Amino acid sequence: MITVLVSHPLGVQITDKTLELLGRKCKGLASLNLNGCKRITPTGVRILLNTTPHLWHLILLNCEKITQRDSESILRQFPNITRNSPARAPSI
Repeated sequence: MITVLVSHPLGVQITDKTLELLGRKCKGLASLNLNGCKRITPTGVRILLNTTPHLWHLILLNCEKITQRDSESILRQFPNITRNSPARAPSI
């Protein structure tokens, strides 16, 4: 199983295309911290989750383009993802 932590300043460079590539190349990805990745969208997160069957832990804190509503929708669509962030935060 693979764990990836994206940190600043790299986080500002991560895009939906990056998530798509990560999903294609890292099938064993289990945990991913995308805290502060300001360019990713719910579409990119869904693409990633559709291509990484072992991913169960995902952190999306401070991702400006992902709202609380987006997070809740993603959690309903992908129930294997655990939530470990405050309810008020737009994250998973």
